[in-house]
Amino acid sequence: MEESTNLVKNIKTQFANWLIHKAPNSYKNYLGDNKDSVISKLEEIDAFFPSRELFQVSKVEVEKLKSFIINNITHKEGRLRNREFYRYDKQNSNGIPRAILGRKNYFKFLDEKFSKTLSNMRYTQEEKKKLKQFYNDLEDKHSFQDWLLFASIVIRDLNIDHEKFRAAITRENEAMLLIGMKPIFTFKNQEGKTTWGFILSEEYFQKNESSLPVFKVSNFAEANNKKHALVRLYLNTFRNLTPDFLDDFIACTKAEYEYSSTTKFKNWNQEASTTNNALKEVIYKDEIIENWFKDIKQINLNSHKLYKLSMGTFYKSKKFRDKKIVNEILFRSIGVMHEQTGLSQGDRFKKEAEVGDYVYVTYGKDKLDGLYQIKSGYEKLDEPLEKLIDEEGYIARQLEKVKSPLQNHTRDLKEDTRSWMPSGNTTFVEITDLSEANKTLFKPYYDVEFTRNGEVSENRVIDFTENKFNYPLNQILYGPPGTGKTYKTKSLAVYIVNPDFSASGSNEMEKRKSIVLEYDRLFENGQIVFTTFHQSFGYEDFVEGIKPNTTEDKKVIYDVAPGVFKKLCEKAKNNWLEFNKGQANGLSFDEAFAKLKEEWEENENISFPLKTQGKDYKIIGFTESSIQFEKASGGTGHSLSISTLRDAYYNRKEIRSTGVGIYYPGILNKLKSYHSEFPDENTPSNRENLRNYVLVIDEINRGNVSGIFGELITLLEPDKRMSREEEISVELPYSKEQFTVPPNVYIIGTMNTADRSVEALDTALRRRFAFEEMIPKPELLKDIIFNGFNLKEVLTTINERIEALVDRDHTIGHSYFINIESGVAEALKHAFENKVIPLLQEYFYNDYEKIALVLGEGFVEKKKSDITFAYPGIEAPEIVESYKLKNVNDIENAVHILLNKKSEESK
Repeated sequence: MEESTNLVKNIKTQFANWLIHKAPNSYKNYLGDNKDSVISKLEEIDAFFPSRELFQVSKVEVEKLKSFIINNITHKEGRLRNREFYRYDKQNSNGIPRAILGRKNYFKFLDEKFSKTLSNMRYTQEEKKKLKQFYNDLEDKHSFQDWLLFASIVIRDLNIDHEKFRAAITRENEAMLLIGMKPIFTFKNQEGKTTWGFILSEEYFQKNESSLPVFKVSNFAEANNKKHALVRLYLNTFRNLTPDFLDDFIACTKAEYEYSSTTKFKNWNQEASTTNNALKEVIYKDEIIENWFKDIKQINLNSHKLYKLSMGTFYKSKKFRDKKIVNEILFRSIGVMHEQTGLSQGDRFKKEAEVGDYVYVTYGKDKLDGLYQIKSGYEKLDEPLEKLIDEEGYIARQLEKVKSPLQNHTRDLKEDTRSWMPSGNTTFVEITDLSEANKTLFKPYYDVEFTRNGEVSENRVIDFTENKFNYPLNQILYGPPGTGKTYKTKSLAVYIVNPDFSASGSNEMEKRKSIVLEYDRLFENGQIVFTTFHQSFGYEDFVEGIKPNTTEDKKVIYDVAPGVFKKLCEKAKNNWLEFNKGQANGLSFDEAFAKLKEEWEENENISFPLKTQGKDYKIIGFTESSIQFEKASGGTGHSLSISTLRDAYYNRKEIRSTGVGIYYPGILNKLKSYHSEFPDENTPSNRENLRNYVLVIDEINRGNVSGIFGELITLLEPDKRMSREEEISVELPYSKEQFTVPPNVYIIGTMNTADRSVEALDTALRRRFAFEEMIPKPELLKDIIFNGFNLKEVLTTINERIEALVDRDHTIGHSYFINIESGVAEALKHAFENKVIPLLQEYFYNDYEKIALVLGEGFVEKKKSDITFAYPGIEAPEIVESYKLKNVNDIENAVHILLNKKSEESK
């Protein structure tokens, strides 16, 4: 053991092989593509640091080597101390030598090879059998699980290295946590009595002995200038221990750990007969022991759901981290979240997630915790934790651990920012694509797979060959400008309206063209409607409003006009009612209504009877939403609602025989009297198919959405729509008609996060929409190549700088560059001048100093100040440096400067 730990190995060749298989393709220009060339480059790097062999290391020296690399190579101060390497680094692919030695490459290799493996914790089957026998013999299993939880908290709280503690089951059947040879925490359950042992200071014990339920006290022995002893107490749980007791126990444990770590004694007695690495793994990984015994490989969700729960706020925020909120959460086995978390996530955590659903927990973007099952509804935090957080609005749900991760980080997945991944910018989101999640996350990181009713479910991914989807009725695509929101909207709309559509063409461009043609056809057909929200767009434009209209006899009347949403809903409603409740041998309402208008245009004197003879009335005109008629007495200015007439035609509404209601039956009977000129078309087999209708709302967040939707907010929910179990109708304010939203109407919204945050949307609206984030995809640009760079590098660099200066919502999308062909400098110049630079001017409010930080000297230059002031006797003020855009003649050279590279001409 000792020899293998201290053995110095030359790992240069192994690291070279690692780089060949795992380094990014962008490194190949520097490294070459064979082992000899890679080793040669590693030797070049090593030569700059004669005081330290970078590729000769022993297991115990790994952390020292990392510290040397950080202090002398990767941090800026270190680079300045070794200017020769700094110049070499800048001249060779702009920092690739330094990156090779950094966290994503050499550190990762070292972790895989040495320090982060848990090899010394791997248990034998005999150890597992012994632990299981110990557990089965316990009378109070709940108390032992509590002991395991507390042991895990101590290890985490003190950040004790997994190699620096030992777990054991003694011959006296006592479970122990040991540091060096000294037990610091023990458990024993025998003859109906449970004892927990804690290492305590002599000073604390003497002061508090009378108040402690003492069973046995070991001899106090000196360690690190203090006397400690193991004190065994009659105890069932740690939850009632006083803070001063816990503080003393933690302080003594820490002192023992620090004392043992500084001695020459390195043998942690792993091979002692009492050592039990199975118990050690359960403690270190914070396992529920019964689940650990089962070694679960597959979880059938059945009717339950699976979520990601991120509690990164408690890990990232210094004020929470200093208070060790994560440990307090672990104490209580709970999931914690703020109830006002945006994008409906707070409501989802409170109301949608049910007892029995599963969550995987992550802290921040790469700290991985266990798989848990939800065991309770939501509740406010208990008083001690609420006081510790010191912020209102946090709620909790009780969790039970199902399985721990194989490793506690996901640095390999840091670039994958899909919403359900640890690096995704979400707090609580459902995972529906089990196939992809199993492959990417759960199988490699938890050694478990989720199924639904025994089968792995799979979300359908949009492409040009798949066309059978299950879309949400209301969805919003959101993200920075240029990420393809409008592009995707057309595809979504086409496949929703025409599920059987199949894009034709031999390449993506031709297939896209066929989608656009189909989109245009469906738009002309009225099944797709497009509108844009803006500051002056209101309820009257969206639902209905009073507008002037001219009748056939040239009179101006003020009539209720439907807005874009109501018009679409009326079309969809007619189709839905015709499909579900239409007359067996009758026309649809729209067909019958068209015949009525045709007959009236041929004979404007056509009359309709009332029940009272001699009181016939006649139509004098039509508007979008009503029929104007003239009474027998000659009175005009009266109207009938076309929407009400449609409901009555399909027997959805009974019209009262009072007021204007007495005029509906005459026209209704006329509509029902029409028959098709081709009777065979009216047979059930030839009835109209059910159609879907789509409303596309561009820039949905730029309008006052709560004012635009008004009382229709509730009607958008799937179960509140027409013909559904919880159908709701509302009376519209102008027409006084009852209005419902048909189930075959889909809404697709887009929103540009650079204009306004998702959080600014009305909360009620956010709860009723599914949100899909559209992020920049620089990888789509990797094959667009110029002299010495590709556009993936360019977009990635620009966005990293924007995110540092503003935020992630103001990054730039890939679509600004996607249509550029490799080597076409004029197109690249056009993209910068007409797309990228105007966006940056908007983002930074024409602060050209910040634009200079993003684009560099190739695009921005300092203004020369030749100002002379008029009064010579007054001291001139200091002129603040200012910047301006420069005329870019050589776009490729300008981009080289942007990337901190040197072009061929300037070398």
